[in-house]
Amino acid sequence: METEFWLLDITYSLSDDEIRLYGIDGGGRRVIILDRDFHHYFYLLVGEGVAPSDVIDAARPKAEGAVLRFERVRKRLFGRPVDAVKVTCRRHALLGPLARKLRKVEGVRGVLEDDIRYSDRYLIDNDVTPCGWHRVRVEEVENRWGYRADAVYRALGAPSRSERVEPPQLRVLSFSLEYCAPFGVSSGESFVATLSVRAGGRAQRFVAEDRDDRSVLRGFAGLVADYDPDVIVGYGSNLFDWKVLMERAAANKVRIDVGRDGSGPHRSVYGHVSVAGRANVDLLNHV
Repeated sequence: METEFWLLDITYSLSDDEIRLYGIDGGGRRVIILDRDFHHYFYLLVGEGVAPSDVIDAARPKAEGAVLRFERVRKRLFGRPVDAVKVTCRRHALLGPLARKLRKVEGVRGVLEDDIRYSDRYLIDNDVTPCGWHRVRVEEVENRWGYRADAVYRALGAPSRSERVEPPQLRVLSFSLEYCAPFGVSSGESFVATLSVRAGGRAQRFVAEDRDDRSVLRGFAGLVADYDPDVIVGYGSNLFDWKVLMERAAANKVRIDVGRDGSGPHRSVYGHVSVAGRANVDLLNHV
């Protein structure tokens, strides 16, 4: 079967070598599409006067079964034609160590594109665009992972762009919190005093009891699970609100599993906080 979906988020699993596409289908259902057929790769830049076949012969013994295939390719580097070897890995987790090892192979003068993130590589190669409509052949699978979705599919091919333009109706949740540190932030006596949420046209507030903010954390996580927003909005939330929530959750040993895969929020390399399957928007970056 084929499904049409509007891409909201993309993540990946290192343990399963799996790309996860979170979207909304044409009927307004929240869906997750799992793709286990995409293999990550990088390039070995071949030195001047060196035959690519010699590089492949020298690299193959060092790969130790980690490589799915070596391919001689002709590329452009800053507009100049160059010879390269495309190295496709069996598993994504092997890419980094393998690139560092093959960098030392005789005749290799550099390694390229080994620093492209797995999910970004998928988007680039398949011309997939977040907040855009796509089509893909799928088969529905049992949701044995407990994902927060109306349907879970396994991709039977690569996605392609759809001509559909109009975005779907999105569920939006906004939140803000007040943090109390009566004896200083480093005193260990700080807590989330209140957390206010607006979702689906309704406002709700969670208030700490006797400086115990565990009910606030659980209440927020529960509301996110119940309302199941596509977009979570805050102001200064990447810098402050999410940071506080993650710190207080760790201190209280409370799970704030707000992701559609049951995971908690996590900070990316560049400081943005990601929530799996949802778009986390900090308006401070846009206003």
